[in-house]
Amino acid sequence: MPFGATATSNACNWGRATWVDLDTLPAGAILRNGQIGGQGVADVAGRRAWKITSDWGQILLPLGSAMNGDPFAVEAEFYIPEEGGWERGAEMAVFTEVLGEPKAGMISHGIVFLVKEAPGKAPWFMWFEPEDRRTRNPYTGTVPGSLAGRWHTLRIEGSRSKKWFRGLLDGRPLVVSSGDYDLAGSRVSLGAGYGDTKPENVAWSNLRTFAGTPECQ
Repeated sequence: MPFGATATSNACNWGRATWVDLDTLPAGAILRNGQIGGQGVADVAGRRAWKITSDWGQILLPLGSAMNGDPFAVEAEFYIPEEGGWERGAEMAVFTEVLGEPKAGMISHGIVFLVKEAPGKAPWFMWFEPEDRRTRNPYTGTVPGSLAGRWHTLRIEGSRSKKWFRGLLDGRPLVVSSGDYDLAGSRVSLGAGYGDTKPENVAWSNLRTFAGTPECQ
């Protein structure tokens, strides 16, 4: 469905969030390459946040309240710098796992929601399952307005039992999907585009995960 699709019901109660400020290295975090290099805490646009300075940087965190929620929701705030001449973006993946050694940083299962912009192009989003990345093209669409230079909220929500899923930017749905997604993973991954966005320096803060009531449909 296109941008501006129907938002979550007003009768919904998402309950109390599991909250991670990301102003320090969180407990239970796994870093891509198994080390702090390429990411860490920094002052970004008026707040302390988790800054990813490598386009291969990722931080994987426990899913918290969303792990057993049906429906569930995961959201975090991101900042893309105002730097011209390059493609740049921010990526969230939910219900993921690390394959093999933690230093590999590869993810499986779940859902990926990625927003991007590049010079001379309208900002766009991409939506797909991680294991499909090499075999099928993701679903894409445009994003209204530039993303760079201010904080935004990226959110993934859905229901295992009813098999609906949404990707939202700043509270407005960009994509609504249905299907039997593999939600066996236990983590959320935040990144700077997973190897295909430059410049890097994408920052994240205020990760929140929710378990909703049945009215959240």
